[in-house]
Amino acid sequence: MLIKTLIENRSISEDYEAEHGLSLYIESNGKKILFDAGESDKFIKNADKMGVDIEDIDMVVLSHGHFDHGGGLVSFMKINEKASIYINKEAFRRHGSLVDGKVEEVGLDVDMINNSRIELIDQDTKFEDMVLYSQVKGNEMTPRGNDRLLMEKNEKWEKDDFNHEQNLLISEGDKRVLFVGCSHRGIVNILNQSDMHLDKPLTAVVGGFHLYDLDKKNEEDMEFLDGVIDKLKENNAVYYTGHCTGYDQFEEMKKAMGEKIHYIAAGMTIEV
Repeated sequence: MLIKTLIENRSISEDYEAEHGLSLYIESNGKKILFDAGESDKFIKNADKMGVDIEDIDMVVLSHGHFDHGGGLVSFMKINEKASIYINKEAFRRHGSLVDGKVEEVGLDVDMINNSRIELIDQDTKFEDMVLYSQVKGNEMTPRGNDRLLMEKNEKWEKDDFNHEQNLLISEGDKRVLFVGCSHRGIVNILNQSDMHLDKPLTAVVGGFHLYDLDKKNEEDMEFLDGVIDKLKENNAVYYTGHCTGYDQFEEMKKAMGEKIHYIAAGMTIEV
């Protein structure tokens, strides 16, 4: 399985664009998949430099309804005219972030919902060698940053339940690779729920873990991070993470996990 990081908060060199967002290109079982589309069209520019033909992509999965994962989708659709695009039906609610007592919009372009290529998902969806699953159960170690993230319901802002977040599990031979966007439901809970879809142990997990707001100087925060690390170490999977995980938090995880965890910056290619 080939994975290319098209956009991320950092890049491997000045040759590649970077922004607060995530976009991954995946080649598996003869399919070409785009997982998330960054905040803008920068992932398209990087794709060209990395030898990825946007026109050839067969399938797009958006992990959740925030613009830093789907802001580049309109630009993508202007270039690619064939890919089916799978988005959870709840992703097109208005979404917001509470900043200094005010709500800032962080959602997707709602006009996209009328595009005939977009397939709205309202349940776990199985393909021949993949499964998309959402509505993750459990509240173990959910990110504290979720407290300021909101969704509109009945014309009012409420705390986001992240039922619009979906995860992609791909099977290729003996490999089982899980792709996550921001793990707003908590990476531990997402991993726990992956068990119901697995016939073999996970090989790798790729994506963001939403740990960036944990303060290294705060004892309680570090206990939280240590708890996540302990849970991740319980299986033999290798983790490739970035974006909302936070670089300082990643460095702490790297100290504890060694070669079981790696950072994915824009311009990087991974073979699993």
